[in-house]
Formats: sequence, structure tokens, C-alpha cells
Amino acid sequence: MLFFGQTTEGQGSELAKRFLPSPLTHMVVTREGEGVVLDLAHDTFFGLSPVATAIWERLAQGQPPREIAHALCRRYRLEETQILSDLGPFLRTMEQHGLLEHCDEQQAQKQTQLVPDESVLRAVQARWADGRGTVYPAGTEQMRAWQNPELREAFTRLHQTDALLKQMGWHACLRALMTLPVHRTAGPDDPEVLRLASAVREAAEWEPFEAACLHQCCALAWMLRQRGVHVDVVLGVYTYPFSAHVWLESAGQPVQWRAGMGYAADRRRLEAMSILFHSGQRSRDNEEEGALAP
Repeated sequence: MLFFGQTTEGQGSELAKRFLPSPLTHMVVTREGEGVVLDLAHDTFFGLSPVATAIWERLAQGQPPREIAHALCRRYRLEETQILSDLGPFLRTMEQHGLLEHCDEQQAQKQTQLVPDESVLRAVQARWADGRGTVYPAGTEQMRAWQNPELREAFTRLHQTDALLKQMGWHACLRALMTLPVHRTAGPDDPEVLRLASAVREAAEWEPFEAACLHQCCALAWMLRQRGVHVDVVLGVYTYPFSAHVWLESAGQPVQWRAGMGYAADRRRLEAMSILFHSGQRSRDNEEEGALAP
């Protein structure tokens, strides 16, 4: 068995479907060709063998399972029956853990785009810009703190962030963020950054869902970039024991890292993390890909 050792019972149904990685996942490939899938929704990870990593990458490109099996037979010189016997259980396990989701052929084709098209970016921006319909927690209308418009804005942004991350995926949301024009950088003691970060942390305590570092940093990044402040979203991990964290940087230095750390918030913890994603670097890579495209 290449993956998890389950029986092959019922595998045909999985092989007839199409799958895409869930919006709140991020995959990293090691030098040895093994993969690590981060579940950003639950702060967990799954290790993949080289073959399983190749399967995941092809699923992310929108390829159907049977086409993947045929390609891997040639690549790894394996019998197709061997690939198929493990492919069904792999898909089933990933789906059970919420890491893969069903999709149709049109959704799979859109996934092959390296950069979301303008319609996707506009849809994300429109959803983020629309604060109508927000229902604030019961009883807060009489609380003095909730008369603060920035707290109300932070609550709305967190609500929108949760919906957009689930519907569009975090990569599309961050790419939309990076298109907002900015005119200044900020430091960790910037009054505007500190004030808005405090509002986001307070609003997160009132949300009906867990609004930890990813939600808070995306919401805060949107609020700051709407005000012309340049910030990037960064994802880092510890490996032993495993822990993922998201923070904001401006001009190469952390400006908000406390979200989700609780009482253990310490900027020095970031130095021990390996950076897996940096929205500023990804934006530059996408610009280069676009320039090279025919």
C-alpha cells in the first residue's frame, strides 16, 4: 500500500469524482519529494509520500483521479491496479478530514489558472467592501465599547473573512488584498496598526466561530491596506512540535504577530519558524509569471 493501508472496498465511487484541495489548505514539498499538507482551519498537518504528493499536486491542477492513475503508472513504473488500489482510500481519507472537496469539471478547469482572473479578484473585493447585513452580537448596541466604529468594522471584516476564506480560498483572498493601492509602510509601534489590531482582537472574542491568527491577520490586513498601509501576510511553522502561525509584516519587519498566540505572544517565537508563504513574494512571482506568459 502506498498511503494508508485501507481496503479497496467502494473505491470506484471516489475514482469517478473530481476533487480539489479545500480552501484552507496549503501544501509544501520537501527536497526529498515528500509533501506536508497544512490544515489551516484546525492547525494540523498531514505527511504525504512522494506518490501521494504527486497525486495531490495533480488534483490541485484539476485532473480527474483515473487520469492521475494513468500518469503515475508511467512516472513511477507501477501497475495501474496498484495505483488504483491506493488512490480510492487516499481520496476517501483526505475527504473525511476535510482536506479535499468534490468539484465539477468547470471548477476543476478554473483551478488550473496560476493567477485568479480579474472577475474573481473583483468578486472578492466587492464582498469584502460590502458591510451590509452584518448582525452584531445581542446586547452590544448598549455597550460603550461597541460605539467605536473601528470595533464594528473589525467585527464585520472578520465575518466577511470567514465567508471568503471558505468560498474563495485563502490564496485568492490574499491576492485580492495585494491589489489594493498603498502609500506608506508601518512599524510595530505604529499607532494606527496598534489601534486597529486591538479592535480586531477584541472583535474576534465575539465571533461565533474561532477567529484565530489567519482570520485576524486577513481582516486586519484588509483594514490597513484600505487605509493605504502596506502589509504582507506571512505563514510560518514550527516542526517539532508542529504549530503554524500567521502574522503581518511591513517593509520586512513584523508589525502584528500576537493574534492567536494568547498570553505566549512573543515576537522572538517568529524567529524559530520556517516561512512557508509570504504574500509579498507570491505577488512578485505572479507578476513574473504574467510577464512570461505568451
